[in-house]
Amino acid sequence: MGFSYGVGNLGKIIGPLGLALIAGSSDLVSPKLYDRRVVPGVPIPRFLVRSGSADVSMLGFETKGGAIEEINRALDTPAGLALDPVRVPARYLGIKKITSE
Repeated sequence: MGFSYGVGNLGKIIGPLGLALIAGSSDLVSPKLYDRRVVPGVPIPRFLVRSGSADVSMLGFETKGGAIEEINRALDTPAGLALDPVRVPARYLGIKKITSE
C-alpha cells in the first residue's frame, strides 16, 4: 500500500511539471499558465486514461469470487493450456454409438 501511495503522489509532481513543459512555461516550480497555453495539454490525460483502461480490459481478468488457489493456478498456467479438460458429447465429434448385437 505504501508503494502505491507513493507512486500516486508522484503524479502530483509530474502532472503539473509535464503540463508546464508542454505549455512552454519558463518557471517549472510554480508555473503561471493561461487558458490558451493549457489547451495543448488537455488531450494528454484523456489519452492516458483511455490507454490505461484499454490495458486493463485486454490484460486483466476478473478475480471476484475466485479462490486464491484458482487465481494462482490461472496465473501459473500457460495461455495455450486449458485448466480443466472440456467434455464434449460424442455426437458432436461425429463418433457413432457402438451397439453390441
